[in-house]
Amino acid sequence: MAQQILDNADSIKPTLEESAWIMIKPVLVSGVSMSIAGTSPPDVGLGAHVLAAAGQDSPGRALHGEQCGVGTVLSMALHGGDWQRVRHALEVIGAPTTAKQLNVTKEELIKAMTTAHKVRDRYTILGETGLTEEAAERLARTTHVI
Repeated sequence: MAQQILDNADSIKPTLEESAWIMIKPVLVSGVSMSIAGTSPPDVGLGAHVLAAAGQDSPGRALHGEQCGVGTVLSMALHGGDWQRVRHALEVIGAPTTAKQLNVTKEELIKAMTTAHKVRDRYTILGETGLTEEAAERLARTTHVI
């Protein structure tokens, strides 16, 4: 589903109705799939839920989807996936790709990344112990999030 967004990133523009359909279709399909399955797929929790848990969901902060976008870049890097392509698509769309653009400090991001494994009661790529501060900072620097 994310493939559709990656493949059409150059067509996604503000105020363009077709852009809304490109973006919303994967969200709707995912929601219906989760409803049918009765569960949501495991995620690494590096997106909006973690930043919200770290107290970053206050006025003046980035939108949920913007946080998820940056979380996806970090997640793809942990999975050994093509995080550069995801980051590029976000840049093309005009979405945030850095902690600064999310209005989050480096320290807030690192805290969110090191506590992410505690957000969901399920096993993720972060394992039971999560990331160390050093690993979180290295990941954020490698992906150019900080």
